[in-house]
Amino acid sequence: MTFLASLFCLLGVIVLSLSKKRLRKDGLPRYKALTLAEVRSLIVIGLSLLLTSLVIFIRTKGLGLGLTYAFGWFAMSGLSLTVLLSYVPRVSLWLLSGTLLLLPVSTVFVT
Repeated sequence: MTFLASLFCLLGVIVLSLSKKRLRKDGLPRYKALTLAEVRSLIVIGLSLLLTSLVIFIRTKGLGLGLTYAFGWFAMSGLSLTVLLSYVPRVSLWLLSGTLLLLPVSTVFVT
């Protein structure tokens, strides 16, 4: 379950970053202008993924540890996305999808 919550957290941060025009323009090779409804749906999807990961962490770890894990994963996901978008914006989404493969290894050592 921790793997699923970590995956939701990382995907939520990625989807929220794609809702911003500047980050979408830098991160995607084929930039496309989105309508206001599509941007709002990206925001809703991203926030719902983050809320789902928070609920999963709280249900599996308890309130105190669940909040700590959720905010820790959110911070790590946001920081990795920020660093990758700063240095290699065109490759960042590919690298983040590669980090999704490393999540099972990291959750084994954390749990």
